[in-house]
Amino acid sequence: VENLRVLPAGRPPINPAELLASPRLPQLFRAMRDEFDLVLIDSPPLLAVSDPSAIARQTDGVLLVVRLGKTSLITARRARDLIQTNGLTV
Repeated sequence: VENLRVLPAGRPPINPAELLASPRLPQLFRAMRDEFDLVLIDSPPLLAVSDPSAIARQTDGVLLVVRLGKTSLITARRARDLIQTNGLTV
């Protein structure tokens, strides 16, 4: 696709929490904002681990994906509550 760039994740880090807490993460996101019109970041499910919340704090918004017939109302509400508790933009 013309003008599409993909930055693959590479090998999983030994300690992802340390990587997400690094001061270089906000620098990377700022550089991407300066370079591109739109940046999409794929992350693990919001309720599975804390990584998505750490990533989302560095972004302009969160796209919450739910699956009809698969995602329960309780799970969707927990995700919504987590988003609100962390002050994330949806």
